[in-house]
Amino acid sequence: MLRKDLQALASTAVRAIGKPTKKYKYIFRDKLYTEVFSHPAYIRNRQIQIRMKRIYSSLALVLLSTLPVVAQAPLNWTLVNTGTNKNIRDISFMNKDTGIIAGDDGLLKMTTNGGASWTDMTLPSTGQGTGNNNNIKVAQFFDYAGSIGGVLFFDKFTAVNRTYDLTGGWMEECGGGVFSPAGDSICSINNFHHNQSFSEYVAGGTCLGGGGIVGYFGGFCFSFDSLRSDVSFTGWNDITANQDVIVTVGANGFFANATVPWAFTLHQSGTGYNYLSVDWSDTSTIYAANDSGGWLLEKSTDGGNTFVVDSTIGPNFYYPIVAEMDFTEDDWGVMACASNLYNGVIITKRGSQIDFFNTDSLLTSAFVLDSTLAFAGGLDGKLYKLEQSGGMGITPVVENIDFSIFPNPQYAENDLLNLFVEEEVKEIIIYDITGKVLMDQFINRQGSISINTGIRTAGTYIVRVVTNKGVGTRKYVVN
Repeated sequence: MLRKDLQALASTAVRAIGKPTKKYKYIFRDKLYTEVFSHPAYIRNRQIQIRMKRIYSSLALVLLSTLPVVAQAPLNWTLVNTGTNKNIRDISFMNKDTGIIAGDDGLLKMTTNGGASWTDMTLPSTGQGTGNNNNIKVAQFFDYAGSIGGVLFFDKFTAVNRTYDLTGGWMEECGGGVFSPAGDSICSINNFHHNQSFSEYVAGGTCLGGGGIVGYFGGFCFSFDSLRSDVSFTGWNDITANQDVIVTVGANGFFANATVPWAFTLHQSGTGYNYLSVDWSDTSTIYAANDSGGWLLEKSTDGGNTFVVDSTIGPNFYYPIVAEMDFTEDDWGVMACASNLYNGVIITKRGSQIDFFNTDSLLTSAFVLDSTLAFAGGLDGKLYKLEQSGGMGITPVVENIDFSIFPNPQYAENDLLNLFVEEEVKEIIIYDITGKVLMDQFINRQGSISINTGIRTAGTYIVRVVTNKGVGTRKYVVN
C-alpha cells in the first residue's frame, strides 16, 4: 500500500489504536490494519487568515465613504466537557439547551443545559445484531408534539429503536423479516434524514452478499430499495432530502436521486472515490464530499443528476476528508473533517465565507441547529460547540485602510486597475452605483497591485479592499 493511500485511508479511520510509531495499527471500516511506514509529517498548523465577507450596499457614494460597514468575524469554537472518552458518532439537538450525543461502547448521553453537564441515557434492550458491543452509529431526535421523539440504530442491528417520548422508553419497530430483502440482511444504517414533514430516510449497506439499501418511512414502517446489489458495492453512506428531491451517495462514486417519495435514478461519477456525506445547502444547491483528498466538495444544482467539483470552496494548501456535513437552508453549514492521521479540522461555510478551526482529534459528526448554534464531534469524546449571536457572526468593523487608485479617472479603453496598499490585501471587490458586485477577486499581495477588471463602460464605481486589519473604500471613475 502506498504511503499516500495509507494516509488517505487512515484519515477516515473509525478509530486509531496506540501512538504513532513505525508500526502503526488502525481500524478502518471495522477491520484492523497494521502497516509499517515512517512517521508522517504533521500538516503545518498554519494560521488561517479569515477573509471578510463581501458587502452588498446600495448606499450613495458619499455615504459609502463615511459609514461603517459590516464584516464577518472569526468563529470561536469551544471544547465541551462531555465526561467521556468514547468516540462520538452522532449529535442531535432539539434546541439550544437539549441535545444528545451517541457513539461507541454504549455512548448515549443527554444534556438539558447546552452541554454544561451530561446524563447517561438507558440503552434499548433490543435492536442490535450479534457482536455489536453496543456501538451506536445513528441517533437522531426531534420535537414530537411537545415531547422528544427519535430513532436509534446500532452499528449492526435487527430493528429500528424508536421513541415518541423519552420518558416512555424505547420501542422496537419494523423488526423481523422486513430487514431481509432479497434473502439478504440489512445490518448497517450509515445515516438518517428526518425532514419537517415527518418523512424519514435511511442509507446503509447489507451484510451477507454486499450492496446497499435506502429506506423510506412514511408513518408505519420503513420500505427499502437495494438500488445496487453488486457484491463489490459496500453501501450507501448518506442521504438527504428536501420537500421535492431525495439524494443518496455511496461507495465507488455512486449516487442516486429521486423525486419524493420514491423513484430513484442511479448515477456514477466515474472517479471511483467513495462519497461520504451529502446535504442540501439551500433551495437549489446540494453538496457532496468524498474520500479523494484531491478536492473538498462537489456541487449539484440540478437536483442531484450531476455533481461537479466546486473549486471555490476549501483551503488551497491541503484537502481534508469530510466525514459529515450539515447545512441549514441558507447556505450556512459545518463540515467535520480529518486533516491528517491524527488531527481534525472544522470547516464552516457562511455563504461565500469559509472558516477553518483545527482540532487535536479526528472528527466524525456535525450538527447545525441554526446559524447561531452548531456542534462537531469526534474521537475520544471530543465535542466542539459554536454559539454566537447576530445570525452568521456578523460584527461591526470600521473602515480604516487607506489606499490609492491611479490613474483615477481611468479611460474606458483600458480595464487595468492600479492600486497601492500598504497592508496585505486579501480581497478586492468592485461595485456599481447600485451596489451590484461586478468583480470579487481574492489575492495575497501588498504595495503596487494591478488587475484587469473587465470594466470598459464609462461610469462611477466603488472599489473595496479587504485586509486582516480592516477594509477600505474608494470611488473609481471610468471615462
